[in-house]
Amino acid sequence: MFLISFRVKCIKKINMKKVSIFVEGQTERIFLEKLLSEYFTSGKLKTVSCRLIGDRLTQILELGNKINPEFYVLIYDVGGDERAVSVMLERADAMINSQGYNFLFAVRDLNPELSANKNALIDKIERLFATYAFRGKVRFIFAIKEIEAWFLGDYNFFSRIHPSLTPEYIQSRTGYNLVNDNPEDYDKPAQIIDDILKLIGQRYKKKAKDAYRITHRIDYSFLCIDVPARVRSFAYFLNCIDQGIAN
Repeated sequence: MFLISFRVKCIKKINMKKVSIFVEGQTERIFLEKLLSEYFTSGKLKTVSCRLIGDRLTQILELGNKINPEFYVLIYDVGGDERAVSVMLERADAMINSQGYNFLFAVRDLNPELSANKNALIDKIERLFATYAFRGKVRFIFAIKEIEAWFLGDYNFFSRIHPSLTPEYIQSRTGYNLVNDNPEDYDKPAQIIDDILKLIGQRYKKKAKDAYRITHRIDYSFLCIDVPARVRSFAYFLNCIDQGIAN
């Protein structure tokens, strides 16, 4: 397995670094669990996934080094669209000042309507945090237009699901040029994945089994090295993770 952790090998271990990533649902959670396991050197990372149900935070999964990790990541599934930022704001002070988190990140989709006014939305959110002392330790990450745009960065994952789903075949049947198109330009990346899987009699309905089927067929070395140059929101996400590790 190719480990993409060359970025972190030179970081001197002082104290365990703690980062929390707030996400909108299970698709994002499952993707990040797999991505982080590939991004960090084996044995250095502990990942805990939790879901907010009402006011109660319930642990779903624990992965990695459970004894002496160098990096600890809490994936915080807020269980609803557009709640990642507000839930992070509610909990940021306690997590940073009392629980020792180095950085908090909120990842949310930015639908076509909102993406047209992305800068205004970012300014609005930043104003919410402007008066807080911890504002330098929070980041907002928008997947344009959906998290599935990041999946499409590795356009060859389809052929790992079924060998007939090559980029050339997909283009001939659907018109999508996955090799040359910027997936952030697609208004509904999840629908595109569904359209392509229909060619082999399968569907993408954003269920857990759908997320696992795709995320475990992505080439994460390609995704994290080659894709950021053309998928800017994913590049920003990786930069945030690196910043959380280094500081």
